[in-house]
Amino acid sequence: MYNIVKYGLILVLTMFVSATAIASEQERQAEEFVSSIGVSVMSSLSDTGLTADDRKSMLQKMLIEKFDLEKIGRFVLGSYRNDPTKVQMDEFTKVFQSYVIALYTTQFKYYSGEEFIIRRSMNRNKNGVILVYADIVSPGKTTLNLAFRVITKEREFRVVDVGIQGISMLITLRSDFTGFLSQHDGDIDKLINELTRKVNMVSRRKQ
Repeated sequence: MYNIVKYGLILVLTMFVSATAIASEQERQAEEFVSSIGVSVMSSLSDTGLTADDRKSMLQKMLIEKFDLEKIGRFVLGSYRNDPTKVQMDEFTKVFQSYVIALYTTQFKYYSGEEFIIRRSMNRNKNGVILVYADIVSPGKTTLNLAFRVITKEREFRVVDVGIQGISMLITLRSDFTGFLSQHDGDIDKLINELTRKVNMVSRRKQ
């Protein structure tokens, strides 16, 4: 009986250590994934040799490859997520990409030559989410705190949310979009037109 209990405890301990090791490795890989995003974004924003169109193309490519835009797009529509037709959803996803790019370029337009530093990560095994915390650091400027919410999709990492100074992009956008839709009878086309207007307005400012 003693041996059974002993071997049982050893088995449980081994499983726990193995699970911890797997979680730690996933966190390390998620940190490397987020680090590659941060370095790429900061480089594209600070490279004076890039035109506005070049920078937009690079950021759009990064969003498509590194973010789960389908999941994000449906989340930010809240209770209206099942209302759009496929054509509307495709159009919304397209303009949503441009809108997010405009948000990020506006948020980081005054940053140049800063250091992107990974601080730590946290593996939330219950829902498969890994939180990766990072800072954008520059002497003489306030450190910008970021939190990337990362999931695994088709064996690859994808970002589903970015928190800036403790404020979630997902939650903020969902509040803005559902608020707009509630005031416009849930008309997705009007939301698409409004996002297009805002993207064009940002583009004109850069000219």
